[in-house]
Formats: sequence, structure tokens, C-alpha cells
Amino acid sequence: MTPFPGTVTMEAMREADVKVLFQNQDIAVVDKPAGVAVHEGESVSRSQSLISTLEAHFRSRKENAFLVHRLDRETSGCLLIVKRRDLVEPWEEFFREGRVEKEYLALIKGRPFRREGVIERSLPGRGGHLVPAVTRYRVEFSSPHEAVSCVRVRPETGRKHQIRLHFSGLGFPLVMDPLYGDFAFNKHFRRRFSLKRMFLHALSITFPLGKKRTTVVSPLAEDLVAVLESLHPGFTLSTGWEKRGS
Repeated sequence: MTPFPGTVTMEAMREADVKVLFQNQDIAVVDKPAGVAVHEGESVSRSQSLISTLEAHFRSRKENAFLVHRLDRETSGCLLIVKRRDLVEPWEEFFREGRVEKEYLALIKGRPFRREGVIERSLPGRGGHLVPAVTRYRVEFSSPHEAVSCVRVRPETGRKHQIRLHFSGLGFPLVMDPLYGDFAFNKHFRRRFSLKRMFLHALSITFPLGKKRTTVVSPLAEDLVAVLESLHPGFTLSTGWEKRGS
């Protein structure tokens, strides 16, 4: 079977060491590679999932690994796990309450009219019922040569495929999105820039730690950096939002 574009093979997952960006005795933030399913599903066995790899990694250190949120298979970047089962429910509640903030970097087709904006559009929740969904974004740059824009994104709710659905619903699908993207454009972009996976990266995650808040950042992978350098030589990220609603 031909691997999904941008997929990390199971052989590569076994050979590669898990990259831990931050950890203490309770939690860890790991750098999820693109193309790897976080958990098992209809087409992914548990042994093929990232959580299986993480369990083995932390078990070898006499620790455990439990999921408290998800990233899409095609998305790379910061993934937070907890090391004790009794921490799963409290951390899931942190995510639901918005006490954990996530920022993403995405490349979208088109050029939004506003440099900053908020997308408020209900999306299907559990059971298929529509639930509120809010995504805040800021345009980092729009390419003068290609019809694409680099956007910094902060989802204020956590619906399935939220960022992808919100931008595609406005007519600005994510570049190389295999489900909601512009397939003809994706083919052109892949041929032009040799990008083999969706451009969506979980850039940072900020969470409460004691009386303070801690931010962990996942560096962009070389393939994404190469695309940005081609589109905007010398590009550097602007400062992130300091607080929600700013």
C-alpha cells in the first residue's frame, strides 16, 4: 500500500527517538511528526499509533503516557500528555475550560481581506449536533507570487478539524489539505515546492503550572521552513498573542 502523503512509516517511528520538548513528573509535551495518527482508528491499529510509541518510550523510563487532547494525523507539533491516569480528567477539563492555549502556524490558499479576524461558525460535535466553534487568526504574510498566506491561528474551542473546516468554509483551504483542500491547487503546490503534507503545525502550547503559565514551542520542520523561505525569504514569526482576546 502506498503511504499517505507525508506519512512517517512504522519503521521510521520505531527507529526515531521520541522528541520531548518539556516534561516534569506529571506531564510531557512531545513533538508529534506529521503523518502519524495519535490514536487507533478504523484504519490504524493501536500498535501503529503515536500513543503506542509514547507508551513504550515512557514505560522504559518507568512512567506512563495518557492522551488528554488530539492532533490530526497530518498535523505536526506540540502534543501534551499526562503521566498518571488520575491526571487525565483534570487536564481534559483544563482544555475544555480554555486554560490551555494552543497556537498553530498554517499556510492557506488565498489572501484574507483582514489582517486579523475571528471565525465564529458552529461545527459538528459529538453525536453530529452543531456546537459553537471559534478560531482567532492573524496573517503573518501573503505571498506576492503565489496565491497563499501564512497565518497564525489560535482556536478558542477544540472541535474536530476546526481550523481546517473554518478556513475552507471561508474559501481559504489549508495548503495540501487532503480532505478539505483545493486538490488542483495542491497538486500545483506540491510540484512547485515539493511539499508532501498539509501545512499545519501546532507551534506552541501554554498551560498552567503551579502559580505560573508555561509556554512550550515546537520548531518548524525543515520541509515547512523551506516552503516559507521560498515564499518569503528572511521571514520571522511575529510575537504571539499575549492573552486571549488581545
